Amino acid sequence: MSNPTHPTLNKIIEHVLKYQQIYLVFLLLIVLIVPYLNRYLNNNLSFIGESSYFHLLAATQISVTNFYQNPYHLLLSLNFSQNFFIYLAIPAILAMLSLFLLNSIAKKMQFNPQTRFFFLFFLILSPAFIYTFTFLTHHSLFIFLSLLGFSLLLSQKKFLRYSSFPIFALIPFFDVFSSIIVLFFMAIYFYLKKDHLVKILTILILIFTFINIFLNKTFLLGPYRAQNIFIDLFSDLGGLFGFSMFIILLAITGLLITWKRKKFFLAYIVLPILLAFSIYQTSLLIYLNFFVIFLASFGFIHFLNKKWKIEIIKNIFLFLLILGILFSTLTSLIHLSELPPTSTLERNFVKINEKVAPNQTIFSHPQDSYLIEYFAKRPAFIHYHDTDFKIKKDLTDQIFESTYIKETFPLLEQTNISYIYLPPETKADLPPDRGLLFLLQNERFKRIYKRNDIELWKFD
Repeated sequence: MSNPTHPTLNKIIEHVLKYQQIYLVFLLLIVLIVPYLNRYLNNNLSFIGESSYFHLLAATQISVTNFYQNPYHLLLSLNFSQNFFIYLAIPAILAMLSLFLLNSIAKKMQFNPQTRFFFLFFLILSPAFIYTFTFLTHHSLFIFLSLLGFSLLLSQKKFLRYSSFPIFALIPFFDVFSSIIVLFFMAIYFYLKKDHLVKILTILILIFTFINIFLNKTFLLGPYRAQNIFIDLFSDLGGLFGFSMFIILLAITGLLITWKRKKFFLAYIVLPILLAFSIYQTSLLIYLNFFVIFLASFGFIHFLNKKWKIEIIKNIFLFLLILGILFSTLTSLIHLSELPPTSTLERNFVKINEKVAPNQTIFSHPQDSYLIEYFAKRPAFIHYHDTDFKIKKDLTDQIFESTYIKETFPLLEQTNISYIYLPPETKADLPPDRGLLFLLQNERFKRIYKRNDIELWKFD
């Protein structure tokens, strides 16, 4: 005969569910503060990740003629004093508001307190969520606006429902793919609610989407970092927005439990679509994360409510699951806090700015391009988000690997490259006895800066 759930465990769950808002806010503050606190303790007052500086630079270039290009850059540009702590507060506020809206939507869709709590609990602990709201990234604003739009649409008040129109009208100004995601959810919402206001909203979104296509809006923003779908998919392998193996186990369980439920069926159509697009651009795992966590919460609740013959085995199993997820989260927090840049690196770029003539292109590894353009205020040769990235990457590899002067010099001349930036990470990947490091001994190269093992070379 099955034993009932341990009374102590029941009391703990009842207490947590009763005060879940307090616990969730406290947990959110911890995961958002820890990465920057660790950086501060290591005398590093800089934003996490090179890509954050792409958005900061784009925000400084907002003007009357291009304010419509990206709502996120417009939001960042409102920090006129460019105060560091205001920039930090923006993603934190968006995170808190997004969780509030998610909880509100879940209530309106009649999910019970237990489901809402574990969904938000695992979401806050997920590396993708932490990445989204600690980096400076447009994904944070897109998520908030999408949730705000649907929350207003679910309201009973006519005024609030129509207030969702300008919110959804902003979505196409991110990129074309953002419109596609929202239209998918519109279709699911219409299937569930039969709300005819969705038809008007769909037409509105399509009109603004076509306007943005006419304005040459990109299909998909990014990427702003190196991509490897296998590594990025799993946080245990170092993926910044990947999934813990424990979450994947729970999500598979949740999928098996809910697969035959009619109201979830259409939502699961989005899963393979997002997964397919994530292979093309791995940052889309950020959106897939919401579905995976949703399924994982059902999987965990299944194990929690299931009656086991030996209750102590069940408690140990649940404890190990939570412990594994917490360990994965802690690893992600530490990994995030140690990402470049450092304050030392910032100072080096300021010095490099003094060495390089204005408008002169600096050749570097693509991961350094955003820092070069923000701090050194000089154009970089290659960026991850370049439409011709593959062509430039081939040229970059040729320059780094070429052993012969007759090959390297024409490439540098054709691309108008006069300066080469070499940090220790790049040099560590290059052989010293051949390729670019070997050719730097030629008299046409002159080292004009060296500090903290960072070098800047000029090609004449």
